[in-house]
Amino acid sequence: MDSSHSIAVIGQNNTPEMRPVIDFLSRFSESVPAVYYPDIPLFVHTINEQLVNFEIVLVLQNRPLEYSPETIQQLINTVPLTQILCCYSSWSESDGRNHSEYWPVSFRIPARAAIPRIQNAIAIIEGIKQNLPLSAGKDEVYLNTIPETLDRESDSNNLTVFIDSADLEFKLMLGDLIKQISNQLIIVNSKQEAQLCLWDMDPLSEVQLERLKEFRNQSPDSVIIPLMNFPQPEEVVLLKDQFNTTDATPKLHLTSLLPDMIEQFVSKPEAV
Repeated sequence: MDSSHSIAVIGQNNTPEMRPVIDFLSRFSESVPAVYYPDIPLFVHTINEQLVNFEIVLVLQNRPLEYSPETIQQLINTVPLTQILCCYSSWSESDGRNHSEYWPVSFRIPARAAIPRIQNAIAIIEGIKQNLPLSAGKDEVYLNTIPETLDRESDSNNLTVFIDSADLEFKLMLGDLIKQISNQLIIVNSKQEAQLCLWDMDPLSEVQLERLKEFRNQSPDSVIIPLMNFPQPEEVVLLKDQFNTTDATPKLHLTSLLPDMIEQFVSKPEAV
């Protein structure tokens, strides 16, 4: 098998959450052929018996603790030079917090945000990007997955955006959403470079407010859009009055509300 652009997909692939991922792979079946296996032991047996190779191994996790640490380690030992991604369902999200000894952080990706990571993995195969080590932390994963959208010198109208959040998957989703909204937006890795800051305010603590105050003192002209699960009126007033933010955007309605706010920013930053 030509392994230069081949993917092994392991696990149950007909669930609603995994369906978009499988549909995405099917569109690239000629250039990036996918071979499906029901479980890790069969995949490992096939690799050892038939000596086939894959550049990417995509493991589908549909329920919490579906794969034991021993099985995961067996997979890693079998294909140590292969990119491994664990695409997990919403039911399995707590595994990353409560069972960090299972999958390395650099492997895990929620099903809802898997497609950009698969595209990123293909870019690594093609030599466009570098693979991450097993020890990579959340910040490294984020920076490797969400590049700057454009060459910042290519257009004087480009606008810089920083995403402030401790939630890796949320940052990845926002980065992907921003790239879809406007090609004038450049994601940067420093708040000090940002004209627009998307700030995850949950939880709204004293520490969070102190960080916000420090940033506002350093960057008085930057636009700050607070992102919150359930914005309370008194919290919105506090953020606007003391830190000159915009109205808070509820995370539940992010995909419908944020594009309009960013489009306003692109057309006229002071209008946001």
